[in-house]
Amino acid sequence: MRLKALFVMLFISLSGLQAAFAQNAKFDSVRTSAVGIGYDLSRLYQTIITPSDRRFEIMADWNLNKNFFVAEYGRATDTRHSAYYNYFSNGSYLRLGYERNYMINTDDVFFVGARYAFSNYKYHAYDARLNNDPDGLAFFGNDGKVPDAEHSIHAEWLELVSGLKVKMYGPVYLGFTVRGKLKIDESDNGEMRSLYIPGFGKAAGSAGVGFNYYIMIRIPYSRKIVKPEPLKSEAPVRRTSAPAGGN
Repeated sequence: MRLKALFVMLFISLSGLQAAFAQNAKFDSVRTSAVGIGYDLSRLYQTIITPSDRRFEIMADWNLNKNFFVAEYGRATDTRHSAYYNYFSNGSYLRLGYERNYMINTDDVFFVGARYAFSNYKYHAYDARLNNDPDGLAFFGNDGKVPDAEHSIHAEWLELVSGLKVKMYGPVYLGFTVRGKLKIDESDNGEMRSLYIPGFGKAAGSAGVGFNYYIMIRIPYSRKIVKPEPLKSEAPVRRTSAPAGGN
């Protein structure tokens, strides 16, 4: 409960940045609306260094001025072998969310936002015999052996995100995102606990962090210069002097 309260308080505090950056600018500002499509390079790197674990993620965003609406879809497999068990999972995930850009007068983007995410996946643990394995594969039957079966799981979580999208050349951007994750729901099959949730990471615990970097193509469809509103001048104060008089 304390962790969830801290997560909510942090999100409210960061959302308050909008008020801090919402002051009237004293110069012209550029407002660009665009559609972006990207590919997560960090998932490709993970697949290269660990071929048995395949990762894939694409993303799309649409912005209206400084407001970005984001969707991210991915698939992931996770394979593990140990003296205690053999484990394999496969599934997909989807994140939907909002970002606010706090950069002024530039095509680069510094954003803070949030995501709602969910994952549907299946996993299969076989040759799992002990109930005290170090990874916490929690199944305890009378014979101490997990039946070889496939299980379907649904998980949901929230994310607080922040990052950069930097224009490199033409429509090409490079960016990264830092994520704080809070799991809010995970189905339980009553026999054993999964080890990995696609898109979230380790299933143990209710919170986590993540980092990813990506390449994106952004195609603008609207661009305009916004003139600052003139400052309201106060009416001059008239001073009246008392008539000179003598006695």
